[in-house]
Amino acid sequence: MKNTFYLSILAIVIAPLLQVGCQNTTTEQKKDLAGVEVFPAVEKTAEWVKFKYRDHMAKASNGNAESIKAMLEFSGTVDGVEALDHAVTCIELIPLAGDPAFADVLMHGKPLMRKALLERFQIAQARTKDEKFRKPMAEWAPATWAVLNEKPIPTSQDNQKGPFGPPAPASPDSTGSKQ
Repeated sequence: MKNTFYLSILAIVIAPLLQVGCQNTTTEQKKDLAGVEVFPAVEKTAEWVKFKYRDHMAKASNGNAESIKAMLEFSGTVDGVEALDHAVTCIELIPLAGDPAFADVLMHGKPLMRKALLERFQIAQARTKDEKFRKPMAEWAPATWAVLNEKPIPTSQDNQKGPFGPPAPASPDSTGSKQ
């Protein structure tokens, strides 16, 4: 009788733990499209609202302004953890889409959207698995950072400086002209 009682208690305790273990497999992210994290829960929401998430991701990764805009506007569809997961995907798309293209779309977006994205992108930087996105955004996406923070966009000359200062001027011999 005691053994049956203990086995029943043990079964009651272990059964929920097995379900928790199974739930972890549904929240795992996938690496896709040149290492960009894609989260199944976000894809499920996109499917539910008939948003072609992967199509827009692929087009956005090539700098397509309409798809970048669609991906950013989709941020208003998701909330909670899904919003942060989607933000991880978005920040990882920036280098693929091109920082200037991403910044241009943001610049023409609504101010409240930019404010919300700034907050989400900051949290997403801590959530991403890719270390290069954990660095300050001003280092790897200066134009996007400037637009999100309502700062002037760095000029192309500023972007050329790099971590060691401006590039050395070309020598007169390297121009190929004869004098």
